Amino acid sequence: MAAAGKEFLPATQQVREWLDDAVRREDASTQFARFTHCRIPLACFLVPDKDGMTPLHAAAACHNLDKVAAKVREAGDRVTLDALLRPNGRGETALHVAAAGRDSLEQAVEVLEAAGETLRKEHLLVEDDNGVTPLQAASREGRLNFLLAVVRRSGERFGAGDWLARNRSGWSSLDAAGTRGILFQVFDPRDWRGRMGEMLELWGHVPEGARSQVDFERVSHEVALAGRRAPRVEPESFKAAARPEVGPPPGKAPETELRR
Repeated sequence: MAAAGKEFLPATQQVREWLDDAVRREDASTQFARFTHCRIPLACFLVPDKDGMTPLHAAAACHNLDKVAAKVREAGDRVTLDALLRPNGRGETALHVAAAGRDSLEQAVEVLEAAGETLRKEHLLVEDDNGVTPLQAASREGRLNFLLAVVRRSGERFGAGDWLARNRSGWSSLDAAGTRGILFQVFDPRDWRGRMGEMLELWGHVPEGARSQVDFERVSHEVALAGRRAPRVEPESFKAAARPEVGPPPGKAPETELRR
C-alpha cells in the first residue's frame, strides 16, 4: 500500500511521454522507482499519443505489463480488461499486442486474475481496423500455445469459423498457423472433443502442402475415442496446460513467417 501523503501523478502528455519511455526499457521497475515520492494511477498509462498509442500498449509490446500492474497497485488501481481492450488509432488494443508478444499474454492473464477478471474467447476475437484479431496476431507470430490454454481453461473452444475468418488483408488464423508450421496446435485433440464434424470441415481448408504438419489420423482417432468416454480433467496449471501433447512431425521446420 502506498504511504500516506504521496500525491498522484496527473494524466498529462508530459507524464505519458515519460511513462512510454520507461515501459520500453528492460529496467522499467528501476525507472518507476525514480518516482517514489508519488503514485502513478492507471489513467496515466492510458493517455494516448497522436496515433492513439498508450504506455499500456508499449508495456504489452515490451513484456512489462507485470511491472505496470505492480506500479498501479501502489496507487490502489488495477490493470483491467477494459484498459487492455482500449483501441489505438488503428483499432489495435493492448491485448492484440500482448497476444503476439513473448510472455506478454501470460502477463496479461496474471494481471487480470489479480483484478478478479477473466480473459475469454470473445476478447481474443476483437477486430482492429484491419480486421485482425488477437487470435490472428498470435497465429502470425507462432504464439498460439498459451492462448489456446487460456481458452481451454475458460471452458470454451475456438470453432472452425474462428480459424477461417479472414481479415482485410485476406489471411486467416488457419493460414497464419500453416505458414508458421504450427497447425498441430490448431488440431490439438483436446480442442475438438465432441466436434468431429466441425474439425473435418476445418481440415478440408488445409492445403495439401501443409497437411504434413498434423498427424490427422491419430488426431481423428483420439477425438473419436473421446466422444465415447468421459472427458479428461484438464491440468490445473496454465503452464502445464500450455505444453502441447502433440509436437510437429520430426524434422518439420516452421515455414516463412506470414507478414501482415
